Amino acid sequence: MKRIFLLSILLLEGIIVFSQISGLYSFKLNDDIRCRIIFYEDNKYYIELVDEVYPDHYDGTLISRGTFHIYNNNIELTDKFHNYKMTLFRKDEELIVKSGIKGLIDKHFIYRGTLKSFGTFIPKDKILNINKEREDYKQLNKELFPFESGLYTAPSWANLSFDYILRIKPDNTYILYCRVIVFSEGTWTRNGNELILRDNDLNTSFYLLIAANNTFSSKLLPGYCDRCYFKRFFMIDK
Repeated sequence: MKRIFLLSILLLEGIIVFSQISGLYSFKLNDDIRCRIIFYEDNKYYIELVDEVYPDHYDGTLISRGTFHIYNNNIELTDKFHNYKMTLFRKDEELIVKSGIKGLIDKHFIYRGTLKSFGTFIPKDKILNINKEREDYKQLNKELFPFESGLYTAPSWANLSFDYILRIKPDNTYILYCRVIVFSEGTWTRNGNELILRDNDLNTSFYLLIAANNTFSSKLLPGYCDRCYFKRFFMIDK
């Protein structure tokens, strides 16, 4: 009987903590862009960058989505598409990023309110089979495309600004920016017509599919995978 009572208390505490976590948290990256994280009641999360220059026109860039679980004062996020993990520490009504996406580490997300009060939409899940797409591309493009280091950009179709900027250096290092944050940094290798970006902080790899004329065509990068089409902007000497 005592064991059942203790189990009931632990379950109740978990429900209380969970109800306090669900909602919308955000912080301002600069005067124009806010980073938001949304925790849904079904243990799913959604991180996006939102342009606040035109508040009546929604323009958000997806950073990560997936599932989360809570232990002690920590929240562990697991990205759905790439399976990397992020850890946030809860302090009062703030969530501090302890590990994960490079440009978000040590940032403080502040609680803004419930989902109901903000009317936040629930995005539909997308199905993305990364390994199948890589294999299909490999079979269709067996002849090697030329590839050079340099600065590559992928414009957003919504506002023609650069959502992604990728610096590929001759020393086999790279930096991937998503809007104004450093999303990923590490080393790159080439395997056929595939460029592999290895992020040691996230302990995962991202992929670009090398195409003709110094371009990359890929749905295999983090975030909003449907609009990753990179063109070489200019070369980098060092």
